[in-house]
Amino acid sequence: MTHRRVGGDETRTRYTPAPRITVAARAGSLPTLTMEFPCAAWSGTGPGPTTRLTFAEVFEYRFIESKIAYFESNSEDFAFALIEVVDSQLKERMLGRGWYRNIAPENEWMPGARDADLHHYRIGFDEHGHYEVVCLGIDIAETTSEWV
Repeated sequence: MTHRRVGGDETRTRYTPAPRITVAARAGSLPTLTMEFPCAAWSGTGPGPTTRLTFAEVFEYRFIESKIAYFESNSEDFAFALIEVVDSQLKERMLGRGWYRNIAPENEWMPGARDADLHHYRIGFDEHGHYEVVCLGIDIAETTSEWV
């Protein structure tokens, strides 16, 4: 089990409702995935403190519903919070067996595909499921949003 918590209380998700997810993609660039959810301090009504996670240059993402929960890799690495899977078997398979293994290191088409800048994040939501994101970067911001 090798993972590290990312962020503080703002990335805790126990008892948090399902997040809002948006994915944006443009020609010539990798997608960006944005996830928003109420911070743990939210009272449960009206506008409240919101965490916005922006995963930049996404290589892969997936959602697994909580009732059928399984882990493709690193099954001991889980939290109701944002974690980074440090010794990611998923990342190793992607780079070792995936199509990316044939890309020459000097090829600018897929920068970061071979170096330590590639990260595997996992975040679980109570009574909803968990998300896996393999990407080059993440931004964590706090804002205010209306939650129903």
